[in-house]
Amino acid sequence: MKANITIHNKTPDILVLSANSAKGLEFARVVVWKFGGQTGLEKLINPPQNEDAAQLLPLQYHINKTYVAISRAKSKLYILDDDIGIKNLWCVTTDSDLINAYLLGVNKTKEKKWEQSNLESYKEGSISDFSDNIIDNQEETANQFMEKGLNSRQSYLLKQAARVFSNLKNTQQSTKCNGYAEIFDKNYYSAGEYFYDGGWTDLAIRAFFLNNTIPSDVNGFRKIIELSYLKSTIANSLYHQVALAVCSASLESVNDLIDFLLNNALPQPEEYFPHDSIKEIISKALNKCIKEITDNKKASNILLEKTVKLHQQKTIVVSPEIVADMAFLLLNYKLAVDYWDMSTNKDKEKYELAQKQLKGFPDNIKVLFSLKYYQEIISEYKEYKKKLSDNALLLIIQAFFFENQHDEAFSVIASNIHSAAQFEKITQSCSSCLNEKEKTVLSICRRISSIFNESWNKNLKLIEDIENDNINPVFVAIALARTESLPDKEAAIQKPFSNFLEKEFIKKFENVPDALIFDIGTAIEKAGKRIDILKYYEMAIEHFNENPENKRICVERWILAKENQAQHSRNNEEVSRTQEASEKRKEYGIEGKIDEFITLDGKSTVIKYIIESEMDKKTDKIKLPKVTVKIPHKKPDLIDHGVKQKIEFEIENYRLAYFTKNRRLNIESNTDGKKISLYNFEQKKDCFSTDDYVITNVITNELGDCQKIEDTPIHFCIIENKITVYFENTNIVISFL
Repeated sequence: MKANITIHNKTPDILVLSANSAKGLEFARVVVWKFGGQTGLEKLINPPQNEDAAQLLPLQYHINKTYVAISRAKSKLYILDDDIGIKNLWCVTTDSDLINAYLLGVNKTKEKKWEQSNLESYKEGSISDFSDNIIDNQEETANQFMEKGLNSRQSYLLKQAARVFSNLKNTQQSTKCNGYAEIFDKNYYSAGEYFYDGGWTDLAIRAFFLNNTIPSDVNGFRKIIELSYLKSTIANSLYHQVALAVCSASLESVNDLIDFLLNNALPQPEEYFPHDSIKEIISKALNKCIKEITDNKKASNILLEKTVKLHQQKTIVVSPEIVADMAFLLLNYKLAVDYWDMSTNKDKEKYELAQKQLKGFPDNIKVLFSLKYYQEIISEYKEYKKKLSDNALLLIIQAFFFENQHDEAFSVIASNIHSAAQFEKITQSCSSCLNEKEKTVLSICRRISSIFNESWNKNLKLIEDIENDNINPVFVAIALARTESLPDKEAAIQKPFSNFLEKEFIKKFENVPDALIFDIGTAIEKAGKRIDILKYYEMAIEHFNENPENKRICVERWILAKENQAQHSRNNEEVSRTQEASEKRKEYGIEGKIDEFITLDGKSTVIKYIIESEMDKKTDKIKLPKVTVKIPHKKPDLIDHGVKQKIEFEIENYRLAYFTKNRRLNIESNTDGKKISLYNFEQKKDCFSTDDYVITNVITNELGDCQKIEDTPIHFCIIENKITVYFENTNIVISFL
């Protein structure tokens, strides 16, 4: 039989069905093939007393299938079997004893009794029996297959229906049956093609929509976009919106999709389509789109607000962690935490950061820094008035550097940082932002701040290396002045520092800055060498001869040193030294106890001084003296015909021509010929004209608020009927009156 059946597209060219598939169908002629393989049929009719009923169930099931099969025929039933099958099954139907036993059992439960004359047995036939003219109604057969296939969701029956419809030249019904068959087999793209070819466009769009496995396969969405003209229904419009959002992943398309979902109900499921798949695909598609937009940092607060509404509406499954991630990106930490609390798949690190952020500044610095929100850190810091931890300060300083606000960064450093370890961290973390001078300044601050640790063996190494390291001795001295334990150290520790201070400041007193005389004096006092203290303050007293207040302080320091010296002297020296101190007290009217040391500003003062001193250093480039040239203007009526009305000269490869009558200065580059004209009269709306240069507003020490000619060394300003030009390389200022 198999040899005589042709298979095309997994469908035989004749109607071949299992008994189960055929249930409910009827045909004019039916062939039942090889149902006699089971044995023991007589056991069902007359079961032995010791037979287990459960062992008869398979045989009972087979007999039931056989009944279904043979009852499908309306006119002719053909039984085809081999000899064993006929002997096992079909011959039993001619055994009158078994038939009588069967009828006896059946009639026990029926009011209308059956008799043997009501039964008909098979009779042997031949091939010629197939030659009768009984023919099935093909359209009826096709409709039977289609109805049964749709109701039972059996693709095989639908393909049979499609084949019959095709034979009947009914292409539309044939493609519809094939389409539904592919739907039941989950071949959605193929189903869409069948539906589209048959003109079932709404079914085609829906089938293409089902073809998408988010996020890997979106061919169905691409096909829907190709068919964008088929948006006649709300459902098709929705599928088109989803397809656009997935394929473009643009903020606009996702906003449009959410608007559509908020304002329209989901379409009713197609009767024979998977009911939950549409909602599932829309949910996956929307979550995918929102995640991509969030990952690409394109999300907006409007999108977040709409997504929250959609989540609350519950028509679509919006993942809580997707909402949380977007809220976190948009700094809505309360919402982020709320939605992560709904989720079983939260980003633990971001969740913890969001919780900290809710506590406010400065607890949120780490969060903001991890997100690179440096400007927000800076703004929060400027509003915050309380003391900050060292770690918070380090992040704030980095934020200033990363935002290219170096002066502000060094201002924070000067006020707050005085630990060598902190300076090391700043240098390492901000290395890419620092120029060489800034790195040098931080290195000096690190070396000097190590003095504050009062690890004196390391500090001895610092003063030994000071010349090689090119460190200003003043920095070391003012740091020593702010140590606590140096005065109590043994002479072996104090002596190297005394020698250093004597060499740098007593022998070179003229190099001591006025503002730091008391700082350096305090360092000398703490180093403990009294003779050095007396020498230093004797020079300071003379230095402040015109400044009574400072002179008096120096006298007090000298008196204290002299009195301490007297206490550690022999008897005769003690008397004379005590007498000297007493006379000084009397001369200046100084009574009572003198403080052991002058009270100085804190350690931050040292760092601030280092930064200001080093950052203000000029480069090794020779600074030319400022040259000021004033070219007076003569009123036109006072200029003789013989007076030259144009003055020309060159500076730094630029040719200048000043027209005294018109009050106009032309500047032209000798290198590339670029030109600019500056005007000195009120009627001109703009004070310059040029097609060659870009002009920017700047501030300089020489001119104050002025304008710079970009890509040149030239600055200019025009105020009070005067053009002033400044050449920064040669430090020349020229004024045209």
